[in-house]
Amino acid sequence: MNRQVSIKSFFAVILVCYGTALSFDLTLFPQQEELLSLRNIKYTNMLHTGAENDTFYMRGRFGVDFPLLGMNLDHIKSWDIGVTASAHINMIPENMKFAVDNFYAILTVYLTSQISEQFSFKLYPVYHLSAHLADGHKGGIDEEDVRAVSSEMVRAELYYRFWDFFEISPAYGWYYNVGTQKELKQRLDLSLLVKSEITAGIEPLVYLKGELVHLGYWRGGFDGSAGILFSRGTRGFGLLFRYFNRPHTSYYYQEYERGWGVEYWILN
Repeated sequence: MNRQVSIKSFFAVILVCYGTALSFDLTLFPQQEELLSLRNIKYTNMLHTGAENDTFYMRGRFGVDFPLLGMNLDHIKSWDIGVTASAHINMIPENMKFAVDNFYAILTVYLTSQISEQFSFKLYPVYHLSAHLADGHKGGIDEEDVRAVSSEMVRAELYYRFWDFFEISPAYGWYYNVGTQKELKQRLDLSLLVKSEITAGIEPLVYLKGELVHLGYWRGGFDGSAGILFSRGTRGFGLLFRYFNRPHTSYYYQEYERGWGVEYWILN
């Protein structure tokens, strides 16, 4: 018994000394530092209206980036553990009816660290996507009897800010489990965000994303938006023009999705 107490006391002393030397503190539910950045742009709430292959589409995205636990260290500014979730819905409005073509949801667990003022990263040990066809779908999937697909991958994203107005983020994802599309193995992404405040609460912005998806062979895609962000405090509204030409995000289609339109971002 005395030996067990001694061992416990020894490790307790080590932990106290280690914590004192590093001077770290824990924060429950830490706050997001920025209203809009490459780290959280994929989880903003969005409504898109536009055309794809001569068909009028409406797209919606409802997302949340929720840090659970934060830790600040002396030499490393912060470590955060959190979860993200987003729901995406593609609709085809016709005669005041809103038939849903397809919808999909993303759920992740992540670890992120702000190494310096310029450099940070985000690691997703779990990145799950589940997608489903709906009543408004008009064909174009791999197999006629497939109504849903899913995938899981490990994903890493790096972020670097050159100046106050320019961010770049390369990313890599490896799929360790894929339903239906067995040839889906990995993906590469490169994102750019340029925004600069011209007056209080008004920021022109450009968001560009290039991607390479390995689906039997490498195929590339592009997604770009440009517009203006209006913000006040912790809330904002973006009005942007968007063009995209890429493999379908929910991985139904062997073909590309191509379209253009107007997007409305709601930030809070």
